[in-house]
Amino acid sequence: MPLKHETEFSKPPKTFFAGKGFDATCIDEIAKSAEITKSVIYYHFKNKDDIRKTLIGRFIEEIMDLKRQRSVEFVEGEVSIDDSIIGMIDFFKEHERTVRILMMQSMTDSSRNPLLNLWDQNIGITRQYRQILFGESYEEHAKDNFLDVYFLALIPLLSYFAFADNWCAHYGLERAEADRIFGRSLKAMYSMFMLPEYGIDVEKEG
Repeated sequence: MPLKHETEFSKPPKTFFAGKGFDATCIDEIAKSAEITKSVIYYHFKNKDDIRKTLIGRFIEEIMDLKRQRSVEFVEGEVSIDDSIIGMIDFFKEHERTVRILMMQSMTDSSRNPLLNLWDQNIGITRQYRQILFGESYEEHAKDNFLDVYFLALIPLLSYFAFADNWCAHYGLERAEADRIFGRSLKAMYSMFMLPEYGIDVEKEG
């Protein structure tokens, strides 16, 4: 059975970092939210930054596990793009606070950009998937590393879950409706990236 703090930190309590954000939240507040003592925290973590790294690391692991599962299910015809998009939205919505921490860390410390770590792992799974479905060479996108997908899909995806609540509050839009609108556009974009002809070098063909 995992220790209480292990289950808490793998899925942070909703009160964690609310309002003040991660950097403004002290160890005392983290301990109180998790209902553990500071000594337990310091026994397992060097400092608050170590907690941040653990949160982000586990978050990325969960994303990759979901990506692998969905890729296998999609290849075997068990799920549709709609299913994948719904699952993706549900997952990121559940982890919105960690998404904000991930993006802030990526913007403030370029030497330890967790987004690039996430993307490196995602690329490997994506290449395997495209090799199986389309017979595409594993090195097909070695030069660009799916640059357009990174900047036109992943970054907007994370930005949505970081700022959607603010958008809805500002414009008086129900979150469920915003998720529906965003999901519709997300489906169209990912459908394009998942086509077999995506990424073909036009100059090479001509």
